[in-house]
Amino acid sequence: MGKLDGKVAFITGAARGQGRSHAVRLAQEGADIAPSSRSTPASRTSGNTTQQLSGAACQGVSAAPGAEGTPAVG
Repeated sequence: MGKLDGKVAFITGAARGQGRSHAVRLAQEGADIAPSSRSTPASRTSGNTTQQLSGAACQGVSAAPGAEGTPAVG
């Protein structure tokens, strides 16, 4: 059982760099992840990668309102 079981982490800038590493680490601790990015494909890729590495539930979120196929935050 991880420290963050049952928690959800909304990670901004999760497509690369520190955001991506934080998403993976939090997922490894048991959190479900909502990665966000300005790019819908990058957000999806980040969510898929995080899910594959950790097994956590992930739903990519785009910061671009109305981006097709991904829930928008705005």
